[in-house]
Amino acid sequence: MKKYITLFILLFFCFGFSSPQTGIIARKNASGGGGCDTATNEVGDRSEESGTVSLNADIVLCYLSSADCTGTLYQAYLYHNNATASNAKVGIYADDGNSTPDENDTSVVVSDSITGGTSTGWKTSSASLGGSVTNGSNYWICTMVESGGNTFVAKSGDGAGAYYILSSGFYASPPANLGGSWDSLSESPISVYVNIE
Repeated sequence: MKKYITLFILLFFCFGFSSPQTGIIARKNASGGGGCDTATNEVGDRSEESGTVSLNADIVLCYLSSADCTGTLYQAYLYHNNATASNAKVGIYADDGNSTPDENDTSVVVSDSITGGTSTGWKTSSASLGGSVTNGSNYWICTMVESGGNTFVAKSGDGAGAYYILSSGFYASPPANLGGSWDSLSESPISVYVNIE
């Protein structure tokens, strides 16, 4: 009898059990799960940096960030650190490997307009942006301020590696690549990210 009870217990844990209500087999996932989690995976900087940077109308500010998961870009987040209403878009561009924005860095996705409103805090784009990223690969995450709008005050670090360009066309019609004449700026990273699903 003891032998049969032992056999039953082994079968129970190895093959799971059947729910009497649904007939669904419940068992532990041997693979340990997988995929990306929008709550923890991103391209960009999810932290609230201590400094601030004022981005005037038509300014585009980009910095490099690596994806921490292979998946699809879901939603853009940008920290608005001012009570003055202003708008911006967030673009993700694949770096060609030389860590300098240029015509070989191509667009992955650009968000719709993010409205800063008259309050501080994280502001978001629409969800389900699309565009795929690869774990460990570098991407330019670019904040594009509305042409003719108010200054967008963002939170920033004080590290090197940020680049900016003055271009009215980026916000209205985001380009397919980062070609143009860029200048460097010690305002990296910016508190902006796109999460990954």
